[in-house]
Amino acid sequence: MSGDILDRALAAKAVITIVAALLLSGCQQEGGAQIAPIAPTPVAESLEQVTTKALDAMGMAGVGRIEYTADGWEACLGQPWNIDDGWARWAITDYSRVIDYDTFNSVQTAQRQAGMDPDKLGGCGAQPGAAVQTQRSSVNVSSPWLQQLQVHLTPPGFLKLAGSVNAAVMRGDGGLQLAMDVDSGGITYHLVGSYGDDYLLDHVLTRVDDSVFGDMAFEAEFNDYRNFNGVVFPGHIVQKQGGFATLDLVVNSVDPATTTSAEPPEGSGRFGGGQQPDLPPYERLGEGIYALHGAYQSVVMGFADFTVVLDGLQNDARADEIIALAKELFPAKPIGYVLTTHNHFDHASGLRQFVAEGATILTHDTNVDFFAEALANPRTLNPDAIDTSGLPVDILGVGDFLAIDDGTQRVEFHKLSGSTHADDALIAFIPAIQTIVEADLLQPWINPVFGGGDHPFLVWLAGELDRLGIDYAQFVPVHRPASPPLMIKAELMDAVGRN
Repeated sequence: MSGDILDRALAAKAVITIVAALLLSGCQQEGGAQIAPIAPTPVAESLEQVTTKALDAMGMAGVGRIEYTADGWEACLGQPWNIDDGWARWAITDYSRVIDYDTFNSVQTAQRQAGMDPDKLGGCGAQPGAAVQTQRSSVNVSSPWLQQLQVHLTPPGFLKLAGSVNAAVMRGDGGLQLAMDVDSGGITYHLVGSYGDDYLLDHVLTRVDDSVFGDMAFEAEFNDYRNFNGVVFPGHIVQKQGGFATLDLVVNSVDPATTTSAEPPEGSGRFGGGQQPDLPPYERLGEGIYALHGAYQSVVMGFADFTVVLDGLQNDARADEIIALAKELFPAKPIGYVLTTHNHFDHASGLRQFVAEGATILTHDTNVDFFAEALANPRTLNPDAIDTSGLPVDILGVGDFLAIDDGTQRVEFHKLSGSTHADDALIAFIPAIQTIVEADLLQPWINPVFGGGDHPFLVWLAGELDRLGIDYAQFVPVHRPASPPLMIKAELMDAVGRN
């Protein structure tokens, strides 16, 4: 429904632009047919008038800086326990955001704790009994668009943005709408904000680029406006990405006269990916079986007429590397199948590139409908090969067990049960080399940083492999171990006290 609203609003904006041109030029010809000018829905108020009334309604005329505090929860986009349950949630307390609308600086702090739903932890590093962590983030004019949205998606910030790009004023359902195009980083983003008759912002809808969803819906909802220290501000803020909530805040206070700094702290860190510089791009594990070295390792297997890629799908760039290496190692064989071991997006990014190669996606049964719908979305903001390939999204669901065996090579897929990390966890077992390819299970939890020996995830993994009766000797963890690409069974047995 929300996507339909955005489409209608953007279409209405396009109609306004097109009709204005028609009114200037008279009737136009298209395919030999006459196109008569159609008057747009009259809007009596200008953007300046709407802005003035909205600022007056909030009591924020002349207010250039605010600080608001809240409690609630945030969720990890693309990191659910089960794809139908929504993104995994983290509890948030002591949330504070300072915004300087004149300098476009903002600083946010909070205390956050994983495990809001302890039986459905999901990803983002969540583990049982997690400690509270201090969160700090900042935004400025140089920040990526997704970060800038945290300023734009506040009622004063949206008005400021609308004025900077001369947004179109339209009549929408139940009130006015402001529609605008914003250029950032070489991409044009479309935003539509809906206002009630009280000139208070109710809802903002846009789309952002995502490796899995393509053009992904991003929306913000503002409810329960209340008077805080003389300004009217929403008491409840909800943000949604990909149809599920990613932020849900109940506002406790708003200070329009704050002196807290909104200047971002100096310095920031980033984690890299891709191939490890001091290692060759791949390593032979057996006949027609290769591990691809990288921060996220992958395994490529050559069958008689095709290849099979086992996870390693860290992001679009890494997917491109894997595809290129698969073609280098097996130049006469197309990629027949690609496995995503579970639905977390850091193990599903790049699937669109594999679809464009003609590969069939292997995923657990519970994810088939989700990936079929998500990967069928257009990706116009950051186009990729899937939209030009003309190939359908082909997905094969895996239940408790599936094997690919053509007489020359065999790989088995087994469902693990009872995980609090991912309900759909699959492993790949290669009998010829007694090797399990796994993601998020052995590694990183065996690392002392994450608890090391006797960690609940490791105890569970060892028990599940016992239940399945798999005759394994070693692992290729998708998350690169200290001595890539392999870890041996004895390391897991030592960790759980069984040696």
